[in-house]
Amino acid sequence: MTETDPSRYGPTWYAATAVAAPERPALTLDLDVDLCVIGAGLAGLTVAREVARRGWSVAVLEAGCLAGGASGRNGGFVSPGFAERIDAIVARVGPSRARELWAPRARASNISAER
Repeated sequence: MTETDPSRYGPTWYAATAVAAPERPALTLDLDVDLCVIGAGLAGLTVAREVARRGWSVAVLEAGCLAGGASGRNGGFVSPGFAERIDAIVARVGPSRARELWAPRARASNISAER
C-alpha cells in the first residue's frame, strides 16, 4: 500500500491530491547523532526540529510515512488546555497552582503558532 493509496485514507481529497513521497531505503548504516527520534508524527518532528535548532544532530526514524498516523488524520488542533474544565482544576489545586499549570501550555501554544 502506498502513501496515497485511497484504501489507506479512504476516498478523500487528501488521497486524491497528495504528492507521493519519494521512496526511502531502510537504514543500513550506523549513525552517530546526538538524538534519535522514533516516529515522525507531530510530537516526533517537533522534538527533532527543536533540538536541531539548538545545534544538536538528529535522526528521525519512521516505519511508515511522515505523519501517517493520528498526526496526519486529525484536524491538527493545538490548544493550551486540559481534558478537565479549568474551574474544576482551580477547585482542586487553587488559583495560584492552576496558573502555574496553565503557563507552560499557553507558551507551547504560542510557540506552535509562531512557527
